[in-house]
Amino acid sequence: MGRLVGEERGEHCFGVRTAGEAAAIDGRSLFEIGSISKAFTGTLLADMVVKGDVSLDDLVADLLPDGFTVPEFAGTAITLRDLANHTSGLPPLPPNMDPLEIDDPYARYDGAELAKGLAAIELTRKPGTQYEYSNLGVGLLGFALGSVAGTSYEALLRERILAPLAMNDTVVLPTKELAAREASAHDLMGEPAAHWSFDALAGCGGVRSKLRDMVRFAAAARSPGTGPLGKAFELAYQETFRISPQLAVGLGWHLLSQGGRTLVWHNGRTGGFRSMMVIDPPAERASVALVNSSGDADSLGHWLLDASHAIAPLPPRRPTVTVPAKRLAQCAGTFRFAPGLDAVITARAKHGIDIQLTGQPRFRLYASTPDDFFILETAASLTFERDPAGAVSALVLHQGGANQRAARVKR
Repeated sequence: MGRLVGEERGEHCFGVRTAGEAAAIDGRSLFEIGSISKAFTGTLLADMVVKGDVSLDDLVADLLPDGFTVPEFAGTAITLRDLANHTSGLPPLPPNMDPLEIDDPYARYDGAELAKGLAAIELTRKPGTQYEYSNLGVGLLGFALGSVAGTSYEALLRERILAPLAMNDTVVLPTKELAAREASAHDLMGEPAAHWSFDALAGCGGVRSKLRDMVRFAAAARSPGTGPLGKAFELAYQETFRISPQLAVGLGWHLLSQGGRTLVWHNGRTGGFRSMMVIDPPAERASVALVNSSGDADSLGHWLLDASHAIAPLPPRRPTVTVPAKRLAQCAGTFRFAPGLDAVITARAKHGIDIQLTGQPRFRLYASTPDDFFILETAASLTFERDPAGAVSALVLHQGGANQRAARVKR
């Protein structure tokens, strides 16, 4: 974690790169920063606007390669501004992204898949009128900016943002030398999780970085108007859409009104990493928190900036049992609570099974008995029911004192 207050610049590292091994985390260890990548992408857009390469009102459809069709609503097209502030009307994820690829969901999503996904979308509202956080939208923004420049998102990011700030170890695709310094990903139980990699949608979450580079970025971000990217940060911090009385969005950055001042921030999460960056420009303060587990980084980032903020406690560890892979595989399938509300149980070769309810994120399931499982991130658990032959026929979700049964409708 890093903290910048005035002339003070502190970097503090704790723990090990891989659970159960001796190699310690240090300022050179590489982390997945997840959606803090969106702050990089928003700042990249701002830099290109400042330098006259693009305008915030440019239509995305005009900037993409041949073969791309971008949806419109009643004749209103999506602009770069709409992508940067999550008001494009695009869904959070592409409709053709495999929902079962929980281990590395973005890896196979290349430009061809992006073109197919956009062509399949029908907007339900006018762009620019409603905030809906969209990984697809900001990923498309990064892809479009690379297209304008005739290069990849990573190459453009290096030229415009990383090189001017001497962020030499910040990448999308790590070299062999950098990969050797990667921190391992872990879930909330401290067990190994998969690394995530990105292709066409790298702008929404594909950046990897080390603490020292992130502190350099934070140092530049806390002083908008100065340095090689000063004007870009100034533009990126300007409000482009008001979400609530306390929260607004600029270009890729969120703006939080708190205690009479405005904090600029973004957090991030991938399969086994969490991150948080908070900037207080008027006070010349900033904080960075990088965590190689699925634990909390948001409260840690706020606490680094202001010690009056409490750090969220880790969820209590619960005992688990080992269930044979064959028995876990028997639980896979689709279970229906009601029309339009399903639970999809997926067996994973590396880490057992997970659950995804319609319209909700996926969660890993941990076994307390061979047929009873819990979700660590929520106060929910479930039980698989078996018929007299031993086949799984239903599941019962236990949450909030209620027990909801879902019959199996698909294996």
